[in-house]
Amino acid sequence: MTSNSAYADLVDRPLFGETRSLDRISFIIITALTTVFVLATFVGMFLFKHFSGTHIFLNICLILLLGSHLCLAFWYRSGELEPRFRNMLFFNTAVIILLCICANLIISGK
Repeated sequence: MTSNSAYADLVDRPLFGETRSLDRISFIIITALTTVFVLATFVGMFLFKHFSGTHIFLNICLILLLGSHLCLAFWYRSGELEPRFRNMLFFNTAVIILLCICANLIISGK
């Protein structure tokens, strides 16, 4: 006798690297949105001409975090990660965007 959650996991699992079109579109949107936020934060440092060590270090951390996030998204889309990591990718996107908002507030000096 199987439970509903076990059945749902089997239904959502991509077969042989195949992903649903909804997953593909949502991860394209997520990765593009996250990349835009991080790049806007990086460019904002140059626009506000704040080149302190803290701002540079903060931007480097955001770029490295974006790199690991894009790597996880690529692995998920290729079918190398299980479907349960989808929620973690959504959570990471929210965290990166919130960190970018905080970094932009710090860099702009408000």
